[in-house]
Amino acid sequence: MTLYKALHPRAIIEFSYRYSDPDEAYIYVAFSVTNRVAELDDIFSKLKANGMRAIDISHNEMAKTHARYLVGGHKEVIFLFLFFLCLFFSYFAQLFQN
Repeated sequence: MTLYKALHPRAIIEFSYRYSDPDEAYIYVAFSVTNRVAELDDIFSKLKANGMRAIDISHNEMAKTHARYLVGGHKEVIFLFLFFLCLFFSYFAQLFQN
């Protein structure tokens, strides 16, 4: 209820979690705001007062993608491969050679 009360009345756009520890919950929540700075300060303060931590990842696309699909595992390792980009350039290089 603490998370709900901190976010209410904002619209929840995404919500997911991963169970990996009986003492902590790892939750990914995306919600709408009208005044980003003021509202996030208010929400983060409410959560902190109740022993919860929050991180704003709105400007980090890789973190958002990771959080959407792999929320919270302790033994996760992220690798960024440029495999598709290499294939893309290789394909166009072959087109221009012909």
